[in-house]
Amino acid sequence: EGTLTVGIDTPFPPFEIGRVPDVTGYDPDVMNAIGEKIGLTPEYIDTSFDTIFRDVGQGRFDIAAAASTITPGRERTVDFSDPYYEAQQALVVTEDNEEITSVEDLGGAVVGAQDATTGETYANDETDASEVRGFPEGPDAIAAVRTGQVDASIIDLPVAVDAEEKQGGIMTVEEI
Repeated sequence: EGTLTVGIDTPFPPFEIGRVPDVTGYDPDVMNAIGEKIGLTPEYIDTSFDTIFRDVGQGRFDIAAAASTITPGRERTVDFSDPYYEAQQALVVTEDNEEITSVEDLGGAVVGAQDATTGETYANDETDASEVRGFPEGPDAIAAVRTGQVDASIIDLPVAVDAEEKQGGIMTVEEI
């Protein structure tokens, strides 16, 4: 009554910045505008991306807002709104990496991605990586590149650009 419960996976800048209850970013901006239009106050509930669709399908919250790509598998679990943002994937490496300049160079590489994302699916299905290492949060996949835990990561392009601009140490070498 009067509240719209929103499942959200934080942090994932620029889409979700900060932690609940002090979350900002593109998805909360959209949800706040929807809440205002329908007369409900969004209440954000932090959840893991790898369970967010199951959680909304089981009624844990009314709606999910988490920079999500619409896929046939996800559509079997939840209904999607019309898309409100279209993002490409990006291949991210350290600034000094001269060996990996495209996904074609991933043969034998260890590639990171956030668990249960289209980036992880792409890394598993479309590359010759020797290992695809999943991480619970998108920023973890970026940090793994910086610290040398992985040779590259595949993540949403806006997230890669945000990390490059705000933290440095990495570069996007290819849009996928």
